Amino acid sequence: MSFNVKDLSAFIYGGVEGHQKFLEIQKKVSNDPVLRFNPEHIQISRKELFEVMAKKLVRYHQLFEISPEMKSMETLFFNETMPLAVHFAMFYSVLRNLCTDKQKKMFLEPTYNGEILGCYAQTELGHGSDVQSL
Repeated sequence: MSFNVKDLSAFIYGGVEGHQKFLEIQKKVSNDPVLRFNPEHIQISRKELFEVMAKKLVRYHQLFEISPEMKSMETLFFNETMPLAVHFAMFYSVLRNLCTDKQKKMFLEPTYNGEILGCYAQTELGHGSDVQSL
């Protein structure tokens, strides 16, 4: 079975324009001295890695508008989780999808702007908070 790669790319990125936008962003990331992949960062300590990823986060937001779309693309460009990834992927998404209109007015914009920072916790009945064992 064969398929057209351009059609699949357009499907994945929400159309030809979306795929083109992704390629443009990918080029900027790979050419930026702060954002591009550096194999020397593979063997650094956790503390050093966090500092590197924090610098990448700042640079990423200098170059690109902060939006849920751009936050979701981080995982495509970086081999490590960016600081605030859980904040946007889990906390912000839950607010956006589950809040009432009144709650959204109170919490969504400050969360989006980083004025409120959130996290995500999960527990299941009968399992406590041992998510790995679920």
